[in-house]
Amino acid sequence: MAVESAGVWWQACGWVAGALGLGALFVRAERRSRAPLIDRALFRNAPCAALTSAGAVANAATVVLLFVVPFVLQEVQGLSVPGAGTAFLVPAAAMAAAGRVAGPVPTSVTEPVTATCLGLAAAALAATSAMSQ
Repeated sequence: MAVESAGVWWQACGWVAGALGLGALFVRAERRSRAPLIDRALFRNAPCAALTSAGAVANAATVVLLFVVPFVLQEVQGLSVPGAGTAFLVPAAAMAAAGRVAGPVPTSVTEPVTATCLGLAAAALAATSAMSQ
């Protein structure tokens, strides 16, 4: 519903305010709990906080990619629904197989590998955006 009516600014603001309010209630409940779900010491660990933030951004970008790309393939590129699905199948299958193919990343190189992957993904998205204009 929020995506369909995002053009109405007050509805979008209401959704954002609701999400922030629920987040604040969660933080409040976690602070008062004797056995919190998330150890607060993790947020004082800079590498952990940076990787968690980068993972959240990457996850959000992936969700947007999965939602927007089929529409772009149909509306901008002019593909039919089956054609857009077929064109979208290759990157979707690549994302699904990437974890298994890459394997576990050694702890000593986790940060540079994550930064490199996020940079490459940003460059690929920028190139894709530039080509579609």
